[in-house]
Amino acid sequence: MNSTRRAFIGKLIGTTGGAIFVLASPNEAHACLYGTWHVRCPNCKRIDVVTKGTCQHVCENDKCNTQVFSGDNVTVVCRYGHDNAITTGHPASDSYICPTCKQQGRTVNCNWDK
Repeated sequence: MNSTRRAFIGKLIGTTGGAIFVLASPNEAHACLYGTWHVRCPNCKRIDVVTKGTCQHVCENDKCNTQVFSGDNVTVVCRYGHDNAITTGHPASDSYICPTCKQQGRTVNCNWDK
């Protein structure tokens, strides 16, 4: 079977076009928290402090060791102790305003000692 150059180029573009589309599509970023946050464990309800950025966190209670993130969802705690279940989404979360007290959910600019 003889094939023309035009047919060959058409097949080549058709075959590689799909591969290029897959390779060029952006990878989905992990849902992360950046900065310092207080997060609540869904299992033992302990509040842990996470710093510098995390896409996952295991409860620091030695008897619990539960993953705090559930996919994109995590419960952050404002400085007044209000739990806020948030979807970190994309891009990664670096701030959050508590709907109850209207305070910043991220620890930066939040004085937990007051």
